[in-house]
Amino acid sequence: MRLALLADIHGNLAALEAVLADADAKGIEGIIAAGDHLATGPCPVQTFELLQERGAILIRGNNDQDLVDIRVGRAPAAWQSGVHYGPLRWSAAQLTPAII
Repeated sequence: MRLALLADIHGNLAALEAVLADADAKGIEGIIAAGDHLATGPCPVQTFELLQERGAILIRGNNDQDLVDIRVGRAPAAWQSGVHYGPLRWSAAQLTPAII
């Protein structure tokens, strides 16, 4: 079985679609996504849905854990207002409980 190992997609749906098209052309039969799938990119929900649709094995990365921490109130106080963490907060707000 030929597998593709992906990492650091960061919600970049267009890039993921391009990589998956190339993987399909090369006869890849499975996908392992090794972390940081959704955070800070423009399309976190659609990225997750496409990975699920493709049956990808998802390994939670540090930014994926950050999204969970924000959604469940475990994030450090600085993350709630700091400008640097705005993209993480935005990404976390897009995710449904089913995705978390």
